Amino acid sequence: MKREALLHTQLYNSVKLISFKEGEVTLNTSALRDPHFNRNVAKFISKWTGRIWQIHSSDSNVGSSLSEEDVVNQQNEIKVMKNHPEIKKILEALPGLSIHSITDITDTVDETIDDTDTEIQKGV
Repeated sequence: MKREALLHTQLYNSVKLISFKEGEVTLNTSALRDPHFNRNVAKFISKWTGRIWQIHSSDSNVGSSLSEEDVVNQQNEIKVMKNHPEIKKILEALPGLSIHSITDITDTVDETIDDTDTEIQKGV
Protein backbone atom coordinates (compact mmCIF):
# COMPACT_ATOMS: atom_id res chain seq x y z
CA MET A 1 0.00 0.00 0.00
CA LYS A 2 2.91 2.35 0.78
CA ARG A 3 4.35 1.81 -2.71
CA GLU A 4 0.96 2.55 -4.28
CA ALA A 5 0.71 5.81 -2.32
CA LEU A 6 4.17 6.84 -3.50
CA LEU A 7 3.26 5.89 -7.07
CA HIS A 8 0.07 7.96 -6.83
CA THR A 9 2.02 11.00 -5.61
CA GLN A 10 4.58 10.66 -8.39
CA LEU A 11 1.91 10.19 -11.08
CA TYR A 12 -0.11 13.14 -9.79
CA ASN A 13 2.73 15.62 -9.33
CA SER A 14 5.58 14.72 -11.66
CA VAL A 15 4.39 12.68 -14.65
CA LYS A 16 2.85 13.92 -17.88
CA LEU A 17 0.58 11.66 -19.92
CA ILE A 18 1.67 11.78 -23.54
CA SER A 19 -0.50 9.04 -25.04
CA PHE A 20 -2.82 6.27 -23.98
CA LYS A 21 -4.34 3.30 -25.70
CA GLU A 22 -5.50 0.02 -24.25
CA GLY A 23 -2.49 -1.93 -23.08
CA GLU A 24 -0.03 0.87 -23.73
CA VAL A 25 0.78 4.18 -22.04
CA THR A 26 3.44 6.75 -22.93
CA LEU A 27 4.59 9.05 -20.14
CA ASN A 28 7.04 11.89 -19.71
CA THR A 29 8.82 10.95 -16.50
CA SER A 30 11.79 13.30 -16.89
CA ALA A 31 11.02 14.95 -13.54
CA LEU A 32 11.59 11.63 -11.74
CA ARG A 33 14.90 10.00 -10.86
CA ASP A 34 13.50 6.49 -10.30
CA PRO A 35 14.91 4.16 -12.97
CA HIS A 36 12.26 1.53 -12.09
CA PHE A 37 9.25 3.85 -12.30
CA ASN A 38 7.85 2.58 -15.61
CA ARG A 39 8.28 -1.03 -14.51
CA ASN A 40 6.43 -0.29 -11.25
CA VAL A 41 3.60 1.45 -13.10
CA ALA A 42 3.29 -1.48 -15.51
CA LYS A 43 3.27 -3.96 -12.62
CA PHE A 44 0.51 -2.14 -10.71
CA ILE A 45 -1.66 -1.40 -13.76
CA SER A 46 -1.41 -5.02 -14.83
CA LYS A 47 -2.34 -6.15 -11.32
CA TRP A 48 -5.32 -3.76 -11.15
CA THR A 49 -6.68 -4.50 -14.63
CA GLY A 50 -5.75 -8.16 -15.06
CA ARG A 51 -3.96 -7.57 -18.35
CA ILE A 52 -0.39 -6.80 -19.38
CA TRP A 53 0.47 -3.13 -19.96
CA GLN A 54 3.48 -1.57 -21.63
CA ILE A 55 4.73 1.74 -20.27
CA HIS A 56 6.94 3.85 -22.54
CA SER A 57 8.94 6.99 -21.80
CA SER A 58 8.94 10.13 -23.89
CA ASP A 59 10.69 13.50 -23.70
CA SER A 60 7.65 15.21 -25.20
CA ASN A 61 6.18 18.11 -23.22
CA VAL A 62 2.81 17.93 -24.95
CA GLY A 63 0.93 16.87 -21.83
CA SER A 64 0.71 18.20 -18.31
CA SER A 65 0.73 16.58 -14.91
CA LEU A 66 -2.54 16.00 -13.08
CA SER A 67 -1.57 18.60 -10.50
CA GLU A 68 -0.94 21.16 -13.27
CA GLU A 69 -4.33 20.32 -14.80
CA ASP A 70 -6.02 20.72 -11.41
CA VAL A 71 -4.48 24.19 -10.96
CA VAL A 72 -5.70 25.28 -14.41
CA ASN A 73 -9.19 23.85 -13.76
CA GLN A 74 -9.36 25.57 -10.36
CA GLN A 75 -8.34 28.91 -11.93
CA ASN A 76 -11.03 28.50 -14.60
CA GLU A 77 -13.66 27.71 -11.95
CA ILE A 78 -12.65 30.82 -10.00
CA LYS A 79 -12.88 32.94 -13.15
CA VAL A 80 -16.40 31.63 -13.83
CA MET A 81 -17.38 32.15 -10.19
CA LYS A 82 -16.10 35.76 -10.20
CA ASN A 83 -18.37 36.49 -13.18
CA HIS A 84 -21.50 35.17 -11.44
CA PRO A 85 -23.80 38.17 -10.77
CA GLU A 86 -24.29 37.43 -7.05
CA ILE A 87 -20.58 36.85 -6.47
CA LYS A 88 -19.74 40.05 -8.37
CA LYS A 89 -21.98 41.99 -5.98
CA ILE A 90 -20.25 40.47 -2.96
CA LEU A 91 -16.77 41.15 -4.33
CA GLU A 92 -17.70 44.76 -5.16
CA ALA A 93 -19.25 45.31 -1.71
CA LEU A 94 -16.19 43.97 0.10
CA PRO A 95 -13.01 45.44 -1.43
CA GLY A 96 -9.95 43.27 -0.96
CA LEU A 97 -12.00 40.08 -0.84
CA SER A 98 -10.71 37.36 -3.15
CA ILE A 99 -11.51 33.78 -4.06
CA HIS A 100 -8.60 31.42 -3.48
CA SER A 101 -10.28 28.06 -4.06
CA ILE A 102 -13.65 26.42 -4.59
CA THR A 103 -14.75 23.30 -2.78
CA ASP A 104 -17.82 21.29 -3.73
CA ILE A 105 -20.16 21.38 -0.76
CA THR A 106 -20.49 17.59 -0.92
CA ASP A 107 -16.73 17.39 -0.24
CA THR A 108 -17.08 19.14 3.10
CA VAL A 109 -17.84 17.39 6.37
CA ASP A 110 -20.53 18.52 8.76
CA GLU A 111 -18.64 18.29 12.02
CA THR A 112 -21.83 18.84 14.06
CA ILE A 113 -23.12 15.37 13.17
CA ASP A 114 -21.52 12.49 15.02
CA ASP A 115 -21.79 8.76 14.37
CA THR A 116 -24.37 8.14 17.10
CA ASP A 117 -26.80 10.64 15.54
CA THR A 118 -26.36 8.94 12.17
CA GLU A 119 -26.93 5.49 13.67
CA ILE A 120 -30.08 6.67 15.46
CA GLN A 121 -31.44 8.15 12.24
CA LYS A 122 -30.80 4.86 10.42
CA GLY A 123 -32.60 2.96 13.16
CA VAL A 124 -29.51 0.96 14.11
